[in-house]
Amino acid sequence: MTVTDPRAGLLGDAVEVVVRCAEAADAVELAAFHEEVQADGEGVVGRPGEHVWTVESEEAWIERHRATDDWLAVVAMIDGEFIGLLGFEVGDRARLRHQGEFGLWIRPSWRGRGAGTLLLTELITWADDRGIERIGLTVLSTAERAIALYRKLGFREEGRRIRQVKFASGEYADQVLMALFPVGDVDPRPRA
Repeated sequence: MTVTDPRAGLLGDAVEVVVRCAEAADAVELAAFHEEVQADGEGVVGRPGEHVWTVESEEAWIERHRATDDWLAVVAMIDGEFIGLLGFEVGDRARLRHQGEFGLWIRPSWRGRGAGTLLLTELITWADDRGIERIGLTVLSTAERAIALYRKLGFREEGRRIRQVKFASGEYADQVLMALFPVGDVDPRPRA
């Protein structure tokens, strides 16, 4: 079972945040949180209403992450309000279990204040403790703040899926593939 101890941290503006594992009791608020992040649209592929997060689907997601070795689901909270969520899953086959992918969601009103850094720092430390060799992600090329955060923490671009996403306006975005190698810097490519 993957459970981490709750940790307190500070955002850049000295607001105290608690980072802890997601729990089944969080499902109601997390369903509403996911809907809010999707409705905002920044950095997400889906449009409002394309995916519905139910309490049951959130409970199942949380339980899978709590019950599966080397999976992680952590939340960032301020005074009982969810401001961020990170989910990480290792590969499902023996040859892929040395690495995994994550998704990161930050409440729109809290973006750019350090919640993403706290959640990712928790993931990187947790992954390093377990010997996970590669942490990967996919991010929209239009999510410039997110890409800057990932680069700041040492993630490198591995490639792009060109014009992967088409917006209602007719404009396109690439999906940018990035990765970090927390167990030593084993990526032989020079930093960009």
